Amino acid sequence: DYVTDQQTVLALTRCLPYAGISVDRLFHSIRIRQPETVPRLYRRIRAGLAQNASTSDASHLVYHLSVETWNVDADVLTNLLRLLPSLRTLIVWIGPSNFSPEHLEEMFKPPMHNLKCLSLRFRPYVRKATYYQFHKGSYFDSTLLALSTWPQGLPTLSIVQDTFTPDPSDLSPRFAQPIVFFRLALHLSLLIHSPASHASLTSLRIRIPARPIIQPLTIAYLHPTVPPISTNTNTVPPPPSLDFLDVATCNVSETDIEKLLMHFTRLKHLVLDECTNLPRAWSVSSQALGSELEWWSALGRRLVMAGVKRAREREKELRTWYEENFYRRSLRRDEDESQVHVEDERETQIYEPKRPKRGRRGLATATITLRGATTSPPRAGPAKKPSPERSRRHGAVSSSS
Repeated sequence: DYVTDQQTVLALTRCLPYAGISVDRLFHSIRIRQPETVPRLYRRIRAGLAQNASTSDASHLVYHLSVETWNVDADVLTNLLRLLPSLRTLIVWIGPSNFSPEHLEEMFKPPMHNLKCLSLRFRPYVRKATYYQFHKGSYFDSTLLALSTWPQGLPTLSIVQDTFTPDPSDLSPRFAQPIVFFRLALHLSLLIHSPASHASLTSLRIRIPARPIIQPLTIAYLHPTVPPISTNTNTVPPPPSLDFLDVATCNVSETDIEKLLMHFTRLKHLVLDECTNLPRAWSVSSQALGSELEWWSALGRRLVMAGVKRAREREKELRTWYEENFYRRSLRRDEDESQVHVEDERETQIYEPKRPKRGRRGLATATITLRGATTSPPRAGPAKKPSPERSRRHGAVSSSS
């Protein structure tokens, strides 16, 4: 337990300040719950770097940082992260007033090369109506776009927006709450289908209440200004090899579950808690009603048959690809034969070659002939009857003789 180790190391350093006790465990995992802790940690790291001593420099000792407060100073936190080159895990809570999209864009624009796990938790809700964000167009889409440009991917990525729960004691009139992402389908697709995510992403958590999530997960965008294309084509990298996918609280239907299983073939864990368009209060038990059991049975069939349907889709894609390539080869061969015949006609001027027919040829059509250049012998068959005129002429010749 790092918390116990930190308390033990801190107590020993206070009791024995000149004993030379290692402070590695003190800085290994840092959990911040008070806003004023961030400036103090920044001053401590900055002072150690200014002394240029290995014993006082703690910047390379911080591997896990968790900022669990809604009122932290975003500018100080951004400067602090610049001093932590060995950071592997980063957890940040983003409140309605402390962070702006520009802060997160500045924080993630330079890649963190050693980062393996990133967790962003958003709570944009306010008690007083404000439309500044709407009029300014201030949304956190730029954060997703900045992460999609990283040269290396993140094995674990979590982006969560808390569900809005109104206070029962608040009697003020209801109003529309701010949203975190505006063009979620575009920028999330750019992040999920980036080459870096394809190479490294294995665990993904996306919780955006009541927002459609299937399109950005299954349809790829190559560029913000380029229309989306299906990931079945060869122009984009295949989807990431996800083992864990959490889309709780999102807008997910029963058919969307099948699409997810067909798209992410190596998926082992799928979390669908409190999803829109899915039953919420049903549970599998001996006391479940008939309709509940029927729904769970249908869901089980969908999960089992997703692999079969995926195999059929792949077979259809392979058949289409084969027919297209075979048709192209046939056209190319026909064009080559036409050119050869035209050249022979120009040289010999003896006969006019027969042009090959356009279109697709069957698989069993022979492309060569075994007959030689000599005239083939006459075919065996019933003898033809002589015409009446020839018979009379033959009879006259016989009588004269």
